[in-house]
Amino acid sequence: MKKKLKIMAILTMTVCICLTLFACASSAVGKYECEVSVMGSAITMTLELKEGGEYAMSASTGGISSDSESGTYKIEGDKIIMTDSDGESVEGTISNKEIVISQDGVTMTFKKK
Repeated sequence: MKKKLKIMAILTMTVCICLTLFACASSAVGKYECEVSVMGSAITMTLELKEGGEYAMSASTGGISSDSESGTYKIEGDKIIMTDSDGESVEGTISNKEIVISQDGVTMTFKKK
């Protein structure tokens, strides 16, 4: 009897953890925007996290699209790891409708729209 209760408790905890992780990933889905200045030019970055763990990112200057990439993402606690189609990964933090990524000396703060 104690063994069955222990197994049921473990299964219940496992289901709760899975639901929590799913809820965190689902709430992250959406579009985020960031503006950065590089060599005096204002660049608008748009990051879209999609259902199923895929993302699309684009950059534009003065409303003209200049670059884009896509790949996959995963969320582990307050960390987001994005891997592009070339297999290169970048890690950032995600909290309260905000994603912060630091790369090549530039910190980008994406805010959910």
